[in-house]
Amino acid sequence: MTDLDESLLTLAKVGEVARGDLDGAVLEHAGLVEDQDLSSLSFVENTLQADGRTFGKTSLGSEVLTTFETAAAQEAVRSGDASLASSIVGITEQDLQANEFSYTLDLIERVRNNDAPLFLVGFGLPNTGKTGHVLYDWHRAWQAQYPDGISVSNAEVRTFDHTITSLEELVQFCLDNPDVQKFVFVDEGSTHFDARTNSHEIASQFSPFSKRFAKLSVDFATIGHTIKDVHPELKRQATTFFHKSEKTQVQFFEDYQDDDLVDPVFPDPVDGLEKPPAGLYDPDDWSPLTFDLDPDRLMTP
Repeated sequence: MTDLDESLLTLAKVGEVARGDLDGAVLEHAGLVEDQDLSSLSFVENTLQADGRTFGKTSLGSEVLTTFETAAAQEAVRSGDASLASSIVGITEQDLQANEFSYTLDLIERVRNNDAPLFLVGFGLPNTGKTGHVLYDWHRAWQAQYPDGISVSNAEVRTFDHTITSLEELVQFCLDNPDVQKFVFVDEGSTHFDARTNSHEIASQFSPFSKRFAKLSVDFATIGHTIKDVHPELKRQATTFFHKSEKTQVQFFEDYQDDDLVDPVFPDPVDGLEKPPAGLYDPDDWSPLTFDLDPDRLMTP
């Protein structure tokens, strides 16, 4: 076990003790509150414990601790503080696997992308969980980074804010909200970004739009069946690729060469992905997208 693993494990135990999962004398707000609030909450909690009660089990205490935990979790995600995250969630020895931590932190780091737009392109055969992976794993990481952001897709997604099926409508929405961070997911990328059938539309309409993602505060994701399906223009702009061979497994890549994904982020695929909740999206949704943007539209906003 590395020094980082041991440190995380120790902090995880603190979190478990605070929640009462292990024996110990740590109060349940440990590690969650600012120094100026620590003594006041500790006094209240010790008083309740003297009567055999727990602060977190009261209605007020539950709301207070949830608020503190949410704020602490948000800070852990924003700062990449794995130790704080570990203490909050209470990771045990069985849960502490290097690839899981690397996977989660890498998603967050790639969402940040050094303050440049995320451009995610994924591949995999039908029914391998590509859409669910984007909507559940990537979108949740993005929401943690941008809790006030807006999510848009051409698919009907329960956790998204808008469904837009026209490129003109999408561009207008982005022009109207240039300073709000946006997550744009185009489902059925094999159809809409097909290099053989929509080459002209991609070059004349989508490409001028995508080159303004930074100015319009857009993070983007799409998926296709094979790397051959998607237009080279999208692959050139991609910041991360992924491949899904099955629903519980994914592998990330830095780049592509010819018809292959190259430079894997991890030496092996990440296994044991959590299943997205039922009803997150309709797998039978056609997810249409109309290329109806005036080629001069972005020149004269």
